[in-house]
Amino acid sequence: MNKKNARLLGVLSLLLGGEGSLYAFSFAGKTGESGSLPVEIDAASGITCEKKGQVCTARGNVIVTHGDTTLTCDVLKAFFHMDNQDRPQELIRLEAHGNVRIKAKEGAKRAAADVGVFHVKTSHAVLTGRDLFLALGETNVRARDSLEYFEQKKLAVAKGEASVEKKGKLLKADQLDAYFKESHQKDTLDHVDATGNVFASTQDDVAQGDRGVYTDADEVVILTGNVRITKRGQGRMMGERGRYDMKNGFAALLPAENGGQNPSASPKTRVKVLLIPRQEKSA
Repeated sequence: MNKKNARLLGVLSLLLGGEGSLYAFSFAGKTGESGSLPVEIDAASGITCEKKGQVCTARGNVIVTHGDTTLTCDVLKAFFHMDNQDRPQELIRLEAHGNVRIKAKEGAKRAAADVGVFHVKTSHAVLTGRDLFLALGETNVRARDSLEYFEQKKLAVAKGEASVEKKGKLLKADQLDAYFKESHQKDTLDHVDATGNVFASTQDDVAQGDRGVYTDADEVVILTGNVRITKRGQGRMMGERGRYDMKNGFAALLPAENGGQNPSASPKTRVKVLLIPRQEKSA
């Protein structure tokens, strides 16, 4: 094997341990659609396997190809279980380090991170490092601290200055749980649960609150806790609950969840509206 351009094919086929076992790694297709396709790993500085550590390591401009999905990184480690005859039997986890990039030709799926850990059995990926990014169809998810994707649940969890952006509409929070659904063989956004310092904006309006739930079907976000909705040139509304239609620009304050019946909670259940008079242009 040429160490400068080492290629591992048959060994990885053994590591995969059967159809569909690389599903979490590929982020593509249902189990069985692409799991039987060959996995190819190219590494400029070679690939070594440690029987005792049950790990194979590829180094140097690593390129992993599986079906229509390509992963590139500086170093890739594949951890696996051995059978009774000390042969690679089942792939457990893949760890990609340095300049991690994932791209699928079909479905417009992309991801970027410094480190990516892919748990095969649970179809769970964890991205960490700088400039964390995940694109699924028309939706872009970003995070500062960590970005996780659960393929079986179609769920992306972004933590730390998290954001979800789609077609000019932006939702930000300390944590965002973005749920997707499959439509015409592509993943599309379904809804987002936002927690902590929630910020929703379009070109003209800004809505803020402690918590929020965004539904993509109607492009509406329901905010709770210290709600502030600011409409450019019109004023600001403040209350404990609010509804913001990001598609049509409509905003409304809603009754508190307790209905305002608790006297001790009355200061928070009250609403405020700040109106900005229109400035008449001088002749």
